Amino acid sequence: MRKNKPWYAKPDMIIALSALLVSFVATFVGVYSAWMERSYARASLWPRVEISRSANFNRFVYTVENSGTGPAIIQQASVSLNGKYYQTWGQWLADAYKEKTGYSQSHMGSGVMESGEQMSALMIKESYGGNRKIIDKLLKKDALDITICYCSVFEECWMVDRRNLPKEVNACTIPKAQLFKQ
Repeated sequence: MRKNKPWYAKPDMIIALSALLVSFVATFVGVYSAWMERSYARASLWPRVEISRSANFNRFVYTVENSGTGPAIIQQASVSLNGKYYQTWGQWLADAYKEKTGYSQSHMGSGVMESGEQMSALMIKESYGGNRKIIDKLLKKDALDITICYCSVFEECWMVDRRNLPKEVNACTIPKAQLFKQ
């Protein structure tokens, strides 16, 4: 009389279990490969917005630059001085310096910045007329707070201020009363 083999020792079960194991391994490799591919894509399209200022004897400039590897979708910005928020550069200059000031500007409150793109968000030149006093004051004391919220094409978002230390956020949520409109 022959003794029956246990279910797991039968040839058809060994083949079935082997196929199941190979399927699990193939699924794991596929998922891991997709995750790695997405990570690589995110790294190759990572934006990094930086805010800086430059000045010399006849001009003062606030610059916004995307030094990352992918486009930055700028969604919101805020500009404040001592806790007071401004919607335009003109409001800030009139309030802070009480003098008529000529300046040029670029829109920094929304839009898309390509990798390597740079804009002069605000430029005050002495040649714009009567700005020598303003430039001198800005060179001595510049306490303006600028914050920009931007996202990548993968909908990952960051807030950055003039310290240029991006902080990851779930979404851009600057309160409406604090939004900069230029």
